[in-house]
Amino acid sequence: MSEFLEYFVEGMADSFDKVRLQAEKAQRSGDMDQSPTLRNLSSKQRQVLKLFLSSQRISAKDIAQFFQVRDHQARHLCQKWVYEGFLEVSNLAPKTRDFRLVEKYEVLVREHLNETKEDSSV
Repeated sequence: MSEFLEYFVEGMADSFDKVRLQAEKAQRSGDMDQSPTLRNLSSKQRQVLKLFLSSQRISAKDIAQFFQVRDHQARHLCQKWVYEGFLEVSNLAPKTRDFRLVEKYEVLVREHLNETKEDSSV
């Protein structure tokens, strides 16, 4: 039993060290904790942020494909998110209407992309 406890405690210590190092890195770089901003989002909104990692603008059709729902359900989600201040319409033409994130969520996506670039270059 003591060997297992040693193994478990060492694993926990390693995990805590990694968390501490990430916190120190964030503090040195001046990053702000964005978790309160993310907590204000619904689970679907947090999921759809992934679409914005590869594109600054998305359509209701993109959302329909992402969530595997009908087009009218996706349009309804987009309208709701515009009303809630999560998305804004970037092209008003009915056939080619697309959406972008409002600035505070766009910043989160850009920061994530920058972190990913930094991590891959290290």
